[in-house]
Amino acid sequence: MLAQPPTGCRHCIDGAKAQIHLTFRCNLSCGFCPVPAEKFGRDVMELAGTEIDPSSMERLVDDVAGRSELRGVAISGGEALLFPQRLLALVGALRAVRGPGFHIHLYTNGVASSRALLEETVAAGVNEFRVNNQSPRIFAKFAGLAVEAICEVPCLPGPEFSERMRRLIEAMPGMGLQRVNLNEVEVTRENRDWLEKRGFSLAGHRIAGCAEAAASLARHGGYHNVSVFYCDHETADRIRIARNRLTNEAKPCHRPIGG
Repeated sequence: MLAQPPTGCRHCIDGAKAQIHLTFRCNLSCGFCPVPAEKFGRDVMELAGTEIDPSSMERLVDDVAGRSELRGVAISGGEALLFPQRLLALVGALRAVRGPGFHIHLYTNGVASSRALLEETVAAGVNEFRVNNQSPRIFAKFAGLAVEAICEVPCLPGPEFSERMRRLIEAMPGMGLQRVNLNEVEVTRENRDWLEKRGFSLAGHRIAGCAEAAASLARHGGYHNVSVFYCDHETADRIRIARNRLTNEAKPCHRPIGG
């Protein structure tokens, strides 16, 4: 049985969480990545669809501080851990202005992380890691941290993905990890060729078999006390609508790049 969403996801679905891109640079180049080609690789920050020069971080923090409807933020990239000092400064500043009840979760592929950096990030105020990886070796870095680390990956139907996920699910309890988020892949102009070359059956903006693959992994997770949540297109659309509302209601006090 598929699990209920974790705290960070519930805030997103409720329209109470904003997304901050710390950078669009990344140490990987994943074929399924949803970042538009024109943004990928650029070192700019983004809040509510507006690009912000990293030197103007304090203005971004002021924006978030003034939006009482927000219960948290999701920090993503690119790969945010490529810029540790910027990340720590942002998390620390948000925690200082919004207090202990403000929920901050961080997306990372985990490759560039050291145990020391992860502990610093937790100390700065991150509540939750979302790790886009399927390697037990990467997840071992997150074992025993004071906050939860959740495997969050796109759900790709097929034996290769399924086998990697099953091995990870079996290893997670031994590391004290208990959650997996599977995201239904949206077919876009950036990833369509990559998906077609790998033989996935595409139906509009969907890949056939995603829901069935998620249900199978949820059953496997149940045998190992690992909760599996599936974020389908309908849930993702609710999040997009909520974020668009936040964007339209926001009154940014920063000056956009080039503005």
